[in-house]
Amino acid sequence: MASSASKKKGTKYEKELKDLLLEAGIHAWREQMDGDHPGETGDPFIALGRVESKYRKAGFKFLHGMLSETDINYAAALRSSNSGWLVVMRFADWAELVKAGTHGGGE
Repeated sequence: MASSASKKKGTKYEKELKDLLLEAGIHAWREQMDGDHPGETGDPFIALGRVESKYRKAGFKFLHGMLSETDINYAAALRSSNSGWLVVMRFADWAELVKAGTHGGGE
């Protein structure tokens, strides 16, 4: 079970992500969690499904290095043995794809 401080930190970043999605013009909301936490909400949802959010104070440096703002890479495609492919991209680029897909091709 997560500590109270850990839960507060998680909730803070889940809300931050939901607000960032809304600012990007993507309809987003948080839903009631299942289980023994009545009244609490979790990760944000968009029309395509749930968006899992993770925060690490000094984590993900490898990914940030691959996709720095000055880098020409559009996305990073990652795979480990016995797992499927994952695609990681900058938020702004991903938000444009989501908006195009949920609004019939963009503006």
